[in-house]
Amino acid sequence: MPFSSIGDLAQTFVTRRANTRLTSELSKLGTELTTGLKRDKGTALSGDLGILTALERSVTELAALSSAAKEAKVFADATEARLGRIQDLVQDLGTKAVLSQGGVGGNVESAVIAAAQDAFATTVSSMNATGAGRFLFSGTATGTAPLRDADAILADLASFVAGAPDAASFNAAVDAYFGPGGGFETTDYQGTAQDLAPQRISQDESVDLGLRADSALFRDTLAGIARIALLDGGAFVGAPAERQAIIDTAIGGLRGADNGLTRERSVVGSAQGLIDRAITRNASETTALDQTRISLIGADPYETATRIEQTQVQLESLYTLTARLSRLNLANFL
Repeated sequence: MPFSSIGDLAQTFVTRRANTRLTSELSKLGTELTTGLKRDKGTALSGDLGILTALERSVTELAALSSAAKEAKVFADATEARLGRIQDLVQDLGTKAVLSQGGVGGNVESAVIAAAQDAFATTVSSMNATGAGRFLFSGTATGTAPLRDADAILADLASFVAGAPDAASFNAAVDAYFGPGGGFETTDYQGTAQDLAPQRISQDESVDLGLRADSALFRDTLAGIARIALLDGGAFVGAPAERQAIIDTAIGGLRGADNGLTRERSVVGSAQGLIDRAITRNASETTALDQTRISLIGADPYETATRIEQTQVQLESLYTLTARLSRLNLANFL
């Protein structure tokens, strides 16, 4: 009776090829079960990868926008916190200055001057704060602190106003120092004249967080605080009317700064709301895209687990057969 057979070497080759195929299939199925996605995307999509490419591009863009929105949130939250701190200082100093009006030249005035010096230092420190690893108020120079040390600023300002014959001249000198081309602009401010570019946070939205430390709002705030702080140097000692006139001007400046800070915090608050909504929307869109992606190339976990079990049975059967064949010997049957 005719029959066909293969030699030992060929049998080994066939066995190895079957082992490689089953092992590879088991590895592929394990990956699909772990990731939930088919490894052979081309087969799953019948060779049409265009829609998957477009989908993954959208997912990548959304991931970048989500990251940018979260960074913008940190930056905006830090900005709001610093503006709030500065406004608290302005309001507290303004209140103390008003209450001191009946005690110029006494202990009450000294307490107000000390409070102004502390407020100036803390305000400068707040303006030099960072958020998301960047300085908040330096314009495009986010790696550079916007202002010099508070003591250095006050020292230069004290020298600039020294010798003013009266309160009017003193106040004019302070205005000039913080005005265009003054010492604050040319020496104290170390950021750029360019605002920070608006931050894109979604497909069609951006937020502007470009407030700089050399803005009119911050100049007026520092000027109002500095007028009182500079009285510690003995300016107009023996001239209580002049000192009171300086404090009165400072009170007016602090009220204006308070109103300006309220408006700016409102702007930042609106930006925070926009960012929060963008973060939520980006997350929803990402979820929708992920679900669409899974519907195209997702691997059914039950089906995959069943195929793994079947492949394991086949592989074990192959191992069993290989072991049995290896023990066959003609001498055992003679």
